[in-house]
Amino acid sequence: MTAEEECRIAQAIAEGRLVKAIRLVRSATGASLADAKLYVTALADKMSRDRTIRDRASLLAADRRRPDSSLARFTFVLTFILTIVIILASFAGAVALLTNSALFPA
Repeated sequence: MTAEEECRIAQAIAEGRLVKAIRLVRSATGASLADAKLYVTALADKMSRDRTIRDRASLLAADRRRPDSSLARFTFVLTFILTIVIILASFAGAVALLTNSALFPA
């Protein structure tokens, strides 16, 4: 069987045209109807499993790229709170310096 014939058989299976795929196998190899049917069925199952594995892998990759929204929200809130605390601490430090400076004698 040539690569072109294998490609046509795989394309027929992908399109769901199993009878055409069986006919192509029989004409390419001279196999019996039963043997051609077994071959096409096995190839269709393998193609289906490969497609399922590929779909699952792409879903997992998409999940890895997309952060969890609750984690993103928590990180944003924590960053916001820490920024406010730092600003307040800076303000308190500035007030403490000014109250002990020569500008404000005790």
